[in-house]
Amino acid sequence: MIPQQYVGQGMLVTLLAKMQSETSKILFERCLSLPSMNKSGRRILIADDKAAARFALKGFLQKEPDLDVVDEAADIQELLAQAKATCPDLIFLDWDLPGAAEAGLISALRQADCQPRVIVLSVRPESAAAALGAGADGFVYKGDGPKQLLTVIRSVLKERTGRMSTRPREA
Repeated sequence: MIPQQYVGQGMLVTLLAKMQSETSKILFERCLSLPSMNKSGRRILIADDKAAARFALKGFLQKEPDLDVVDEAADIQELLAQAKATCPDLIFLDWDLPGAAEAGLISALRQADCQPRVIVLSVRPESAAAALGAGADGFVYKGDGPKQLLTVIRSVLKERTGRMSTRPREA
C-alpha cells in the first residue's frame, strides 16, 4: 500500500509500492548501500528533498549497468558540496527543492571541474520551460514512466559535447 502523501507522484514511487514488507525494504536498502561494482558507469548525483523520491530513483537507476549513483543531496548546500566532492557526470535536480529554481544555480553547478549535465525533475510539467531556460540539459515530469526517464538520460549523456534539451533548436 502506498502512503497517501505519495499517491500521484508517478514512477518515482513505483518501487516503494512493490516493497510490501518491511523485511524486503531493509534488504533492498542494504543492497543499495553496498559499494558499486560498476566503477566505469556514468556517475549520478540525485538532489531531492524527499527521501522517498531519492530512494526510488536510486533504486531504479542502480538497475542500469552503465549508471552509478554516487551520492544524494536533500538541500542546495548539500547539493553544491556533493557536486564538488563527487564530480558527477549527471545531476538529477528536483525543481521543487527549495532554492532550485533560483537564477544561477545550474550555472553554479557547472562551475565544478567536471561540468556535469543537469536533468530537472518536477511534479509540475509546466516547469519545463523555466528549467530549460535556466540552463538544464533535460527535463522529466515525475509522472512520466521509466522508459521516458531513460530516454532523457541517454539523450543528455550522449550529447556530452553540446547542450541537449527538449526545446526546439534555435535557428
